Amino acid sequence: MKIAFLTDGMTPFVVGGMQNFAFFLTKYLAREEVYVDLYHCKRNNAELDTLGLYESEEQPFIKEFIIKIPVVASYPGHYLKESYLYSENIYKVLSKNLDDVDLIYSHGFSGWFISNLPNKENLPPTAVNFHGLNMFQPAPNFKAYLQHLMLRNPVRKIIKNTDFVFSYGGKINTLHQNALGVSEDRLLHFSNGIQLKKVSQTAPNSSSKRKFVFIGRYERLKGIEELLLVLKTLEKEFDFEFNFVGKLPEKVHIKSEKIHFLGFVSDEDLDLLLSTSDILVCPSISEGMPTVILEAMAKGLAIIATDVGAINEQIKHDNGWLIKPKNPDELYEALVSAIEISAEELNSKKETSLKHVKETFTWERLIKNKVDQLKLMLK
Repeated sequence: MKIAFLTDGMTPFVVGGMQNFAFFLTKYLAREEVYVDLYHCKRNNAELDTLGLYESEEQPFIKEFIIKIPVVASYPGHYLKESYLYSENIYKVLSKNLDDVDLIYSHGFSGWFISNLPNKENLPPTAVNFHGLNMFQPAPNFKAYLQHLMLRNPVRKIIKNTDFVFSYGGKINTLHQNALGVSEDRLLHFSNGIQLKKVSQTAPNSSSKRKFVFIGRYERLKGIEELLLVLKTLEKEFDFEFNFVGKLPEKVHIKSEKIHFLGFVSDEDLDLLLSTSDILVCPSISEGMPTVILEAMAKGLAIIATDVGAINEQIKHDNGWLIKPKNPDELYEALVSAIEISAEELNSKKETSLKHVKETFTWERLIKNKVDQLKLMLK
């Protein structure tokens, strides 16, 4: 089987959750001896050899096509224009290499051209994955809401004109079905994943002083404002340690011996921090299926997270706390519960996180299902 995999970039050339997903999906499809024609762009690290990122046994199954990034002036809506032109650039190359392609799998807007073709009979089956469908989730502010409105109609058109749609599950499934009218026979479930080698053998015992960690960039979507508000109250009432990873501006730092703003940290330091922490806090306003939660679960952490996107596929009551977004009261109660819970109960949640990620979210397990779904598309 050969698939044409269309992306708007992949790690390490483009940074982001979808781009990281693209790299590992390609890698593990190749391990299953699925041939992949990889269409992507190189925004950063352009000097790197793409095939050199893969293991020697994976390389024969991957063929690379570098697509030109269109130059678009910056103005409201320029991202849509760039995405449209980029997709057209993909089709110019893809149309000459379709003879032995069994199906087309696109990320985001990269398969936009499919919607514009007058005759799709010459195309193999097509699938699209918009990951978190953030444009249909709650917006953090009015500016973001306007941006979401601009994106919705193109997304509707692309999904309507694509044969199959991949979803993370959870509330992402609900959005596909209710907001976009995707029927069950077109909807395929596929989770985000993590490599088995990143998963710890055992969860560390809970510390006597509960250690929390937040990992993410400073933007309204991540719910940092609510978290900082709650911590200002919490640090006066309880003993705990809270570490922020990611660059937060000095003006929002809380002056407290209990709360630390670490900025960017190396992969090694982050690995050590997770291995010595108890609970990851992820109070986002909208999400898809965050890799950071999988990374924390893989180190045996319990999770406090908002019930958005497909997070309820990752977090249950037995390995964490699910709360409403933009709700400081529920966030406060979850943090207090995590501080006051017994070490035995917290250790149980941490062990459940580890078991859940091992049994459900490793790429080694997920890829078998993915290949089965791709084969199903060919029937």
